[in-house]
Amino acid sequence: MSAATLQPGDCVLAISNSGRTKPVIEAVEIARSVGAQTVAVTRPGTPLAGIAQIVIAIAIPESDNIVLPTPSRYAHMAILDTLATGIAMKRDDSSREALRRVRYTLARIGVAIPTSSTDPTPLMPRDGPEE
Repeated sequence: MSAATLQPGDCVLAISNSGRTKPVIEAVEIARSVGAQTVAVTRPGTPLAGIAQIVIAIAIPESDNIVLPTPSRYAHMAILDTLATGIAMKRDDSSREALRRVRYTLARIGVAIPTSSTDPTPLMPRDGPEE
């Protein structure tokens, strides 16, 4: 659904360890059909790698222990964080401000570690009772 709302000049990043996940492949196909740039983090030689315009190929062997998080998950998170940081550093201040607001919101709801007290800029007043 989201891929259909993209426009030429937009970019979509698809991450799939197997490179064979049908909904991910279909989303990339839709994004390409509307002129968006497509980037995939996946294993080389997979269907996803075959349709993405830019491929960050990564082949991480998985552990047999189903209780532990997979090594590929950590690798994908590291790649995603590196890309997001690099893009944010290249973009203008409004992009950085948007990222700061996301982090602030995540910290406010307890998903991320709060930033220092020197960056507590409120986004908007809370409606309703305080918890």
